[in-house]
Amino acid sequence: MSILQGLNPQQTAAVAHRHGPAVVIAGPGAGKTRVLTARAAALLQEGVRPERILLLTFTRAAANTMMARARSADERAEFLTAGTFHSWGIRIINANAHVFGLEKEFTMLDQEDVAELVKRAMEPLKGEKNWPRAATVGKMISYATNTRLPIAEVIQRRYPDYIELAEEIEQVRDALVGMKIDRGLIDYDDVLTYLAMLLEHDEIGRKIREQYDHVMVDEYQDTNELQLQIVHGLVGNGGNVTIVGDPGQSVYAFRGGAPATMARFRDSFPGTKVIPLETNYRSTPEIIELVNAIDGRMDIGFERTLRAGRPSGKKPVIVDVTDNAAEAAAIADAILADKANGGEIKDHAVLVRSTAAARRIETEFISRNIPHTVKGGVRIDEAAHIKDLLSIGRISINMGHQPAWLRMLSRFRRIGAKAAEAISERVMTAFSLDEACMILREEGQKRKTELATLADAIEALSGTTLVAEGLDNAITVMRPIWASIWDEDWASRERDLEAVLLIAEEHPTMESFLTTITLDGSMDRDRSGSREKSEEDPVTISTIHSAKGLEWKHVHLPGFVQGGMPSLFAQTDDDRDEELRIAYVAVSRAEKTLTLYRPRFNGQGNLTSPSEYEVVFKPYVEQEARARRPQDTTGGRVETSARIDLRARMLGKG
Repeated sequence: MSILQGLNPQQTAAVAHRHGPAVVIAGPGAGKTRVLTARAAALLQEGVRPERILLLTFTRAAANTMMARARSADERAEFLTAGTFHSWGIRIINANAHVFGLEKEFTMLDQEDVAELVKRAMEPLKGEKNWPRAATVGKMISYATNTRLPIAEVIQRRYPDYIELAEEIEQVRDALVGMKIDRGLIDYDDVLTYLAMLLEHDEIGRKIREQYDHVMVDEYQDTNELQLQIVHGLVGNGGNVTIVGDPGQSVYAFRGGAPATMARFRDSFPGTKVIPLETNYRSTPEIIELVNAIDGRMDIGFERTLRAGRPSGKKPVIVDVTDNAAEAAAIADAILADKANGGEIKDHAVLVRSTAAARRIETEFISRNIPHTVKGGVRIDEAAHIKDLLSIGRISINMGHQPAWLRMLSRFRRIGAKAAEAISERVMTAFSLDEACMILREEGQKRKTELATLADAIEALSGTTLVAEGLDNAITVMRPIWASIWDEDWASRERDLEAVLLIAEEHPTMESFLTTITLDGSMDRDRSGSREKSEEDPVTISTIHSAKGLEWKHVHLPGFVQGGMPSLFAQTDDDRDEELRIAYVAVSRAEKTLTLYRPRFNGQGNLTSPSEYEVVFKPYVEQEARARRPQDTTGGRVETSARIDLRARMLGKG
């Protein structure tokens, strides 16, 4: 069967393009994944060696999906060079660590580790000025790195209250850089920075470029200025590079992403061919009309109009509800009603803006025994017990990882901040891990605490070359400590650790495991909502950001009021533009039905205001429906002059 069979003319043009740069503007549900995989398969059939095709995506899940589909078309796709910018980048960086003067690979830092180092860099400079939290300073530095903007400009744009600290924050950035380099540590932003350095170098950049004949980048709307620089470094001025994305789905401004990156790519590469994918195979025409209406309000730098490739269906609906409790009840009612009519609950998704909103919906589902899974919750490496285990792993491969030392030392009795600081300084200067463990035992004996247990855990982990076995050994040693800390919910936390061991089994080295879990450490939380394991596939509760690239037959959007959609925190023009793109992402996930919920009162009991988006949505939605009120809100004030003496009655005197 021909690879081009079943493709529409626009998709065929994208697959067939061969020479020079191309931008594929892919609307939601327009088959961009199919185009990229067909393009890779076509190149393989034309004789291009698989390892000379580089396919970069924005998430590991997307990379895995694309590779699986490409393999189904041509088994040689197994050997494509594929991954996220960061996973591919760290491989290149660690393979060339000698260029940076290192004798071994870099050790990855997560966001919390970076905040700890920022805090330490801030201490000598704080004085009497009003500083933001270390995590906020870290965000300032990160944004400056990704956008290639001076720190002072970033602060002026996004954190104007702290503009007088611009010079000091630059010093913090410099101190942070020094600490990471001295200890062989690397963070999420450094991966892109160091990769760009390699590609900028005349000799090294040329040798990396010579490894690839074709470069394809998916989800390009989520890239930033630094990633644009990397793409330039990969292909030069006129290489065979094809980028695919939807500028309307650029919702990562906090990482420096913006819809304009696609237009800047077009403008940066002369002769770029622009190929739109405008036929949507996901949603009904009624939903696509609303998607187009939102799209028409956005400035994405490209002209397009989406067309539905599916038959007509129902218009989107706005449901009026009393409050957040009634909203959750109405969503549960709708899902159970569809099930009663022969539908499946797995076909429903509830897309929320915040974890607080997700918890409200989850509580209702639990009370109704509705199986559900939560996407976009706590990352694996942000859960305290998992972070502890990862910290032991990080110490085992890099004794200079001070945030990991400080975290683990603080777990023990009689070890305060100053003691942890002093002990960490001692162990980091040890000549070997064995000596560091000896120091721990000395300190534990002196301070009358169980630091010997930490030493035992480190030795148990490093005593085997099998990653999962080493981590399991550490869990066994640390179990009494962790069980005493998390007494009430230790059983569920231990199950989380078992899930981490399954991930570890996929990795040949501790370095590989820690890098992967730091770069892409999300793990969905499954909740059956019942005492027994459910045989039903669950409803999905997801943040809108985590829903990108996914689709469901029925989508429910709670909080369609001002402050919910758009968010209360959208203050600047850039914020408001991004909010519109978030609405675009949410609406375009729906295949058959889309239901928005408009609570009259918010969680504080205050009257809500209509969303400013109603003027856009109104022509494309059904006349507003009203959900039933939950039973616990019925009844009301009794008009009477009678009184009951509560004190007397309660005390038995009346």
